[in-house]
Amino acid sequence: PTGLLVANDNSRKRAITAMQRFRRAKRSNLMILASDARFFPSFRKRFCGYKLKFDKILCDVPCSGDGTLRKGQAVWKAWKLEEGLTIHKLQLRILIRGLQMLKPG
Repeated sequence: PTGLLVANDNSRKRAITAMQRFRRAKRSNLMILASDARFFPSFRKRFCGYKLKFDKILCDVPCSGDGTLRKGQAVWKAWKLEEGLTIHKLQLRILIRGLQMLKPG
């Protein structure tokens, strides 16, 4: 396969697990990072200085938990609207950063 697959997880432990799984698949065109997606680093083309953009970006953002309320009363009691709204802000910041790194079109 051509191109580069970049995977990122905020958790260093999960990033290491992903690296171990991909190592077994013997993918040489893979880069795994452990970074806060809101502040994901830009990649620059060597010697040219311009920022590289991605063809496709998939953001698996943290969920607010409101979809799991049907699972039990304990979840109902623990869930707070403020937490859901805080997660929504985080989701938007990750989306915005993803859009900044995406090629036009």
